[in-house]
Amino acid sequence: GPPQYEYLSGMLDADYLADGYRAADVYLTASHAEGFGVPLIESKLCGTPVVAPDNTSHPELVRTGQLAAGVPYRPFDGATLWYRPRVTELAAALQSVRDRIRTGWGSDRAQTRARVLEYDFDRVFESRIWPELQEIAREVSK
Repeated sequence: GPPQYEYLSGMLDADYLADGYRAADVYLTASHAEGFGVPLIESKLCGTPVVAPDNTSHPELVRTGQLAAGVPYRPFDGATLWYRPRVTELAAALQSVRDRIRTGWGSDRAQTRARVLEYDFDRVFESRIWPELQEIAREVSK
């Protein structure tokens, strides 16, 4: 990770993080549960492939990367279902990405970046949020 003091005090600009993602061959997460997975999106925006467990938001976010199976469990009574990643599955997913990189990942990096642009704020606002707000306004004005 980045130097913590510099990171937390805002001394590192956005390019510092982006350069880290671009320098990596793959971004690996072994999260047991994930609300949205911003680092996945950041990595993909930089064109870096992603390996993640097949749980929570990962299937929607990974798309052009690799998913790895996990074992479901509840960390405590009343908790939502979490997934413990299987190390062998993560290793197989990493191997698959490595094989794809060796056979010419260049076009996949562009595709990886293009797919994440579906989450661009303006695009989401125009295609999903604005129509919903208009529907709410129609319902309220009745």
